[in-house]
Amino acid sequence: PYGLEDMNGLNLFIALIALVFVAALIAGLYPALLSSKFKPTLLLKGSVKIRGTNMLTRTLVGMQFALSVIVLIGGVVFIQNTKFQDSIEFGYDKDMVVTLRIQGERDFDILEKALLANPKILEIAVSDGNVGSNNYQTPITIDTGKYNVQAMGVGKNYFETMGLRLSEGRTFQLDNASDQNEGVIVNKAFVEKTGLMDPLDKTVILHDTKRRILGVIENHVDNLYRSKDPEPFIFYPAGKNQYINMLVKAENSDLPEIQKYLEKTWKEVFPGRAFESQFQEDLVLKESRNANANLEKIFLFITILGGVLSASGIFALASLNIAKRTKEIGIRKALGASVENVIGLLNLEFIIILGIAGVIGAVAGYHLTNALLKEIYAFHVPVGIVSVVMCSIFIFVIGILTTSATIFKAAKANPVNTLRNE
Repeated sequence: PYGLEDMNGLNLFIALIALVFVAALIAGLYPALLSSKFKPTLLLKGSVKIRGTNMLTRTLVGMQFALSVIVLIGGVVFIQNTKFQDSIEFGYDKDMVVTLRIQGERDFDILEKALLANPKILEIAVSDGNVGSNNYQTPITIDTGKYNVQAMGVGKNYFETMGLRLSEGRTFQLDNASDQNEGVIVNKAFVEKTGLMDPLDKTVILHDTKRRILGVIENHVDNLYRSKDPEPFIFYPAGKNQYINMLVKAENSDLPEIQKYLEKTWKEVFPGRAFESQFQEDLVLKESRNANANLEKIFLFITILGGVLSASGIFALASLNIAKRTKEIGIRKALGASVENVIGLLNLEFIIILGIAGVIGAVAGYHLTNALLKEIYAFHVPVGIVSVVMCSIFIFVIGILTTSATIFKAAKANPVNTLRNE
């Protein structure tokens, strides 16, 4: 399937160029068809009269501006959404961890010994997965109740390294055979979902094996897409042959240096194998950042394109009105009307059109952008009224400046010359 994550680089450029082509084709289709109906003899005789604007042209121009407001709101809100999601408290130290793909206990033991010499490394852990990358649920049984929860195998120092905070009980003692074979740790959402009053030492059947709850950790945000409510998690000791994810903790400012150190160490101990590493922050936010960035580019590009087309449309509309009312303008100027009076009089129609378009665009933009955010994300920025109003005002001002510039030229003309021509 083709998704938002694919709309980057060359793909996005091609899509936007295609959009320009289609928009230009549609924008030029109606005038071309209308002009093709005129007979050359009538044009040469001057028999074709300017009819001015009508309800259809006013409606079409208003719709263009309303659409410009809608897409501008979308672009601005998705810019805000990136900042909002970056500021979410995930409930663990996502900005202090870098991950590395490994293959089993041997890889972990070799790397751990090599890495412990670096004083900037605070913790080292291992697991068969990672929070932020769990995409499926696992069935568990408690007494006669069955539940679907997020399950993940973890190894040495996992909770300490990730900063997943213990609420009650204790973490695993993996040198204890009972903990290794029978222990599990759950989060508060798990306790709430299963209705356990005193969860410690309660029996849970996971993977057809009876296990005992050793501890309860605080809830965390696993990803931005599935649910805004805390998700139930159960952690169990991973088999040592299942170790695929090594986690290294350091201060956030040291992480880039630590990742380079990891790569250097990896190439020394495993020279023939590929180095696969990413920051935990990227693991949970990279996809949403890409989606937000692509939607920003698309919406803002459409805003610019729509704004240019809208401005050209209202420019043509204003020019038609001026051509139709040239004699009226001349008479008003001859009777002492100022340039400001003429601009205000001729702009009244466009103020109404743009005002209605601004209101429609603001209301539609608010609801459509909010619906799109809800469709994509569980965690998203609320669509702010201030952003909606400012976008609407911005497009309104562009339209009024376009018409005012056109009318100003006609209002400055000498009324004597205007009336003589008429």
